[in-house]
Amino acid sequence: MLFSYPCVKFNFCSLPSNTSWLKFYSIAILGGIGFTLSLFIGGITFEGGCPSNSMRVAVIIGSLLSALFGILVMRYCTKSK
Repeated sequence: MLFSYPCVKFNFCSLPSNTSWLKFYSIAILGGIGFTLSLFIGGITFEGGCPSNSMRVAVIIGSLLSALFGILVMRYCTKSK
């Protein structure tokens, strides 16, 4: 989102048809699920050890929050039509 908005505003690219900024933002939020899980897997792989329980809980909570916020924003998008 940080780079997408200026690129669209300066006409370097455009949003697909039938796409609003709110829909785009909801997909960006849902991308947080994959991001937090990739951090978790990367931590296991490159540290060579088993992650602590607090790290596991933090990754699960981060993924769940991304899913929850993404779903809420997507529901708002579909209701606002």
